[in-house]
Amino acid sequence: MCRAELNSHADTCGVGSTARVIEYTGQTVEVSGFATSMDSIKNVPVVKAALAYNDPSTGETIILVLNQTLYFGDDLPHVLLNPNQLCSHSIVVNDTPQHLSDKSSHSIKIEEEKIEIPLLLKGVISYFNVRTPTVEEIENLSHVKLTSSYEWDPHSSIF
Repeated sequence: MCRAELNSHADTCGVGSTARVIEYTGQTVEVSGFATSMDSIKNVPVVKAALAYNDPSTGETIILVLNQTLYFGDDLPHVLLNPNQLCSHSIVVNDTPQHLSDKSSHSIKIEEEKIEIPLLLKGVISYFNVRTPTVEEIENLSHVKLTSSYEWDPHSSIF
């Protein structure tokens, strides 16, 4: 089990070994840190990955699919979700904690699927718990795409 954390500083979603890689796109990228003193990481694979989410209100397990996500293997202990990448795929990200706004659901809504994932807080970080899906779960359970399969370019002029 690990946290899928909202991270608006990361410009692309990233997963580690908790995710099950479904497909390698053949693309790689170079990733740099938040400080210029940090070395960049070269040849980070772009993948299609799956995570299992256990809905606490229904007990149902849902397979969450992240297309165009970066794979860091054992180097990334948590999942990093870029809210803009989710929103560009028509996922509604209400990331304001409820103690700061009585109008916020503090959740991720996949309206097309009628799914709402409540967010928790660890300090100021919004997150929800996910785990590695089994092969059987990937083959038999419904999949919900959190990001588009179209190539994600966080530096596109459309933004």
